[in-house]
Amino acid sequence: MVNSAYAEMQFKYRHPTVMSVRPLPNHMQLTCMAWTPSRPCMVMRFPNATIMLDCALDMASLSHFTPFMYSMSERLKRCNSYPSSNLHYIKQICGKHFVEAMPEMHPVPMCSMSMDQVDAILISNWNSLLALPFYTEGTGFTGRVFASEPTLQYGTLMMEELMEYFERVTNDKSDDVWKDPGVYADFLNPPMRSPLEWREMYSEETMKKALDRVKVVAFTQSVTIDGNVKATSYCSGYAIGSCNWIITKDTEKFGYISDSSNRSLHTRAVDWKPFKDLDTLAVTSLCTLKDNNPEKNAMSLIGAVVETIKLQGSVILPINPCGLMFDLLDLLAKALDSAMDIPIYVISPVAKRALAFANVYPEWLSDTHQERVYMPEEPFRHHQMMDSRKIKVYDNIYGDFSRELRTPCVIITGHPSLRLGDAPHLIEMWGADPRNAVIISDPEYPPTEVYGPFEELKIRCLYYPVDCRVDFWQLNNNILPELKPVVLVVPDPYIRGQQDQPNTCIDYNPITPLRQEETVTIPSKTRKRKIRIHPEIAAQLKPRGFAANTERGVCSLKGVLNCYDNEYQLVPAPSSLTSARPAFTGRHTVETLTKNLSKAGITAVASKEGDKTILTIDKLNAVITLSANGLHTNIRAPREHRLKLSEAISANRDNNSSSELWGAGGIEPASNGPWLRGPDKIMVEERDRNLMNNAISSRSDVYSHFLSGWDMKEMAEREKREKASREKSKQEDSVSDGLDAKTRDQYIVKEARKRLAAEGAAPVSMKAFDSLERHLLLRSGVKGSMAPLSVSLFNFHSQHFAQRILDKSMGNLVLVESALEYSMKAKEFSRSARRKGHRVEAFHAGATALFGLERKKKEETGGAFRRKKKVPLFSFPDQLVARPKDDNEDGTVVPLKLRTKGSRPLTTVLSPIIICPLGAHTQQMAVLDAMLRSVLQHHLNIDERGLFALGDVELLTYLHAEQASHLLSSALPSLSFVSHAARRKSQLMHALFEIGHLKTTLSSSSFSPHNLQPTKKMAHAKKMKEVGFSSSRWFGCWLRPRSTVSIGGREIESRVIEDEEENDSLASLATDRIAPTLPPSVLLPYAVWCETLGKMPATKKAADVLSTLIPASAAAVRSIIPDGAKIGEVSLEDTEAVFVEALAELSESPSVLQYYEKHLMKSEDKVNFAD
Repeated sequence: MVNSAYAEMQFKYRHPTVMSVRPLPNHMQLTCMAWTPSRPCMVMRFPNATIMLDCALDMASLSHFTPFMYSMSERLKRCNSYPSSNLHYIKQICGKHFVEAMPEMHPVPMCSMSMDQVDAILISNWNSLLALPFYTEGTGFTGRVFASEPTLQYGTLMMEELMEYFERVTNDKSDDVWKDPGVYADFLNPPMRSPLEWREMYSEETMKKALDRVKVVAFTQSVTIDGNVKATSYCSGYAIGSCNWIITKDTEKFGYISDSSNRSLHTRAVDWKPFKDLDTLAVTSLCTLKDNNPEKNAMSLIGAVVETIKLQGSVILPINPCGLMFDLLDLLAKALDSAMDIPIYVISPVAKRALAFANVYPEWLSDTHQERVYMPEEPFRHHQMMDSRKIKVYDNIYGDFSRELRTPCVIITGHPSLRLGDAPHLIEMWGADPRNAVIISDPEYPPTEVYGPFEELKIRCLYYPVDCRVDFWQLNNNILPELKPVVLVVPDPYIRGQQDQPNTCIDYNPITPLRQEETVTIPSKTRKRKIRIHPEIAAQLKPRGFAANTERGVCSLKGVLNCYDNEYQLVPAPSSLTSARPAFTGRHTVETLTKNLSKAGITAVASKEGDKTILTIDKLNAVITLSANGLHTNIRAPREHRLKLSEAISANRDNNSSSELWGAGGIEPASNGPWLRGPDKIMVEERDRNLMNNAISSRSDVYSHFLSGWDMKEMAEREKREKASREKSKQEDSVSDGLDAKTRDQYIVKEARKRLAAEGAAPVSMKAFDSLERHLLLRSGVKGSMAPLSVSLFNFHSQHFAQRILDKSMGNLVLVESALEYSMKAKEFSRSARRKGHRVEAFHAGATALFGLERKKKEETGGAFRRKKKVPLFSFPDQLVARPKDDNEDGTVVPLKLRTKGSRPLTTVLSPIIICPLGAHTQQMAVLDAMLRSVLQHHLNIDERGLFALGDVELLTYLHAEQASHLLSSALPSLSFVSHAARRKSQLMHALFEIGHLKTTLSSSSFSPHNLQPTKKMAHAKKMKEVGFSSSRWFGCWLRPRSTVSIGGREIESRVIEDEEENDSLASLATDRIAPTLPPSVLLPYAVWCETLGKMPATKKAADVLSTLIPASAAAVRSIIPDGAKIGEVSLEDTEAVFVEALAELSESPSVLQYYEKHLMKSEDKVNFAD
């Protein structure tokens, strides 16, 4: 339906008409990347667009470095260094530790996403612009950046000032030894965040490249991000040009409020009206000071300045040369009248331009300041004082300033951190006079954090925080009652507040907390989708009214509905549709596709994935998928290559000469619509950037369906399958439709996690990355370098951690992804890394393939029996394991061998490491069992080409509390209550593997998708929690096969025994006291022994158990076991001693053969005879 009057207006001006249709399922996701709300950084994901809201740069890291001065004072020269000789650059000053090195800053690391997924960055104020180069340069970012003109100009000035300050620092760059948690944890003032995340200051060239990406926007100006997603800026009242944003998608609006002020300042007043009744509102960067009163604090600050001047002392005000400085200069101009004759010095490399820009942007100022422009007067009083030379501006404190300085005076300079710029030198120079004062006013740099190195000086330090941002009282009482958002999303610290302290948290209902690196899904409530109608179609509309509503009209439409990047257009249909259809009918094969692509000069590599055939075109970054026995063709490629590929694969096929592409695409019709009656469908879609959200969000798919040339039998079978699929879909929909909105959203997420569980659970938190990096550095043995290591990463779903370890000089790296989309991104990353000289490979496979868990059944008939084989999907994929160049003579990898303690290792090369996070609990159990099976097969020479043919390969993974406790139960006495079977299996695992755990435990939110909780309650949950194994935590564990194994005090050694009879006679070796070692073949009966003991009830008497299991040897071993002991109480050492004594009897037990056939026999050797 369209309004007839509105339609006539549109036709007159030849503008496209807008109509609405029901959309596909749609969601918006909001992720908080920053750890502190005062330095915000959020990521908003739509199905077709990803937007970053502000770039966070935490300057608190500067407080851990020594202040830089042009000449080191005697006071700082006398300070003590760190006790360790190699950490001489760590200084102890005033009871705190500081690093004497080039300072570093702390941008928010993008651990759960890649910047190449971001389409746009929205900047709210100049403070958020400072971190831009860290996010846009060298990260793969290809999107756009939007900011206001003053924000761009002032942000540029602040960047230039920071670079100037950093260039003045002459300290050498320190090594990263002190960044080890084991070192900085002993500091008297340890960092709150890992210093490994800190970054050096960017270069001028990098800054210019980043700023060239910025597109200037005005207030209320809308910009299109992608398709139907638009962003509009509105004044926030915090600083000149600062803004809040409203993101619009179809009929829904999402608001973002950051660094806003409701007070009377020099800036334009905040605009709240557009933010009323929004669907979703995110609020961050609020004032958190108790009893905040910036007007009172500002007047107290001015009063302290006047009192200090009266004492003949000078005042240092360390603030930035913009924002608050403009208001303070006006107040100082009033307070310090001409009779006092007190000079005010503004010292900064960019101060002159910053003060000049304030007059250039009158339209961005308050009404009062704008009125002065038309009087005519200068908007700010400080310009009059500059003309009268009462305010003097200098670039630095040497040169003209040192010659013209008069005291007492007021000096405004930087940097507020008191580590850079001229402020540290001035404080040290005037520090011996108690009449002088340092007045800190920036709430982001409180004295408790920045004044540490100067605490012993006599100069007074005063703190009057002037924070004009919106506080909790204003938000709760004035703003939120007026705005009334449907969904309010705020950082988690804003909800907790403080007990018995009013106005320390946000009071609103409903409210959604947002924690760091946590994603909140906002379900779409829109029931319509905008479609733009081509003027030619709109001109033919002839709406007719009806009695129910005479203001609306109804008419029919005819055209082709196109959808590119989630933007719908109704365009005129071509004059002839049938001429193009034959080119798209029939059945595709790999041969025809490859041939057609070759004719177009395109090279594709084919691979098989289940019932699908995948053609990968690296040159075009494209993938073509054949499914439904060749009747369904899917093209995934960048938009500029779609038409070329669709024409190439459909040209000149099956005597069809037409290669014209009919239409630019279309939307997917209803599943029961007539368009699905054709057997051949070519689907062209843009590569999805939001891979983590595929299961719960719709994508911008483009479909074309064609209706001729199908086989009737195939059509009937297809309709039957589609009917069954629709019935199943209805049943699933009925489950979710009966739930409320919140529960339905949880249901959707839960189902998505189940579907994604097979792809692992990628660690995304910095805590997880830090723990993994620490372990790798310890394994390397080289300080700050991973050069000796070879690592394989399975299903990490991003390249953030891979880049981190490459920055540590990783020797060899292999990236493996089980999902095709992620594997293609991994291959792109590997190609880029190889161009930089790194040894990186990427593959599309699963961790289960490496451990031999992926198998398919195949039947072969012949003779009198039917042979059923479980055949691996492909041969052992040793290319998935990163391997170093070995140092042995033939250059091959040295397989795992058992040796005695005194013998020399076969190689000095460190073993490969596999880091494989597993999402499903069944996967965790299966992989641990596979590791045990593989090492037994290797030692028993059953499978000489398995995993451990590559050496003592280490597995590093995360386990749920139940799996981790079972694995460690035989080594931890506190876990004696764990089941007898679990402890005996742990005994076997510890005999064959070195097992350890990372000291860091993680929550499920540290992984993406979040790990699934067990389907049943964990046994002994209360006891587990008491000993540190909480069911909500995940434990990092590593397993490395032992090269030295001993059982009952007898070592096992891999050796070649030429006499087969001697090799088979386990009893003689066991009873021969002269034989120093045992052969690896004893591991088979030992595995049977541990499993058999575990099956026995723990409360059964040990004597009875031994009489049952080893009746012939029971009398001989009875002295080993204490009288009356229960089998569950027998120590591991005693069970091993019993095993050695009874080895002759155990080796001939039928259970050994049964265990071999069940667990160790290679699957292709198993034969099942027919009845």
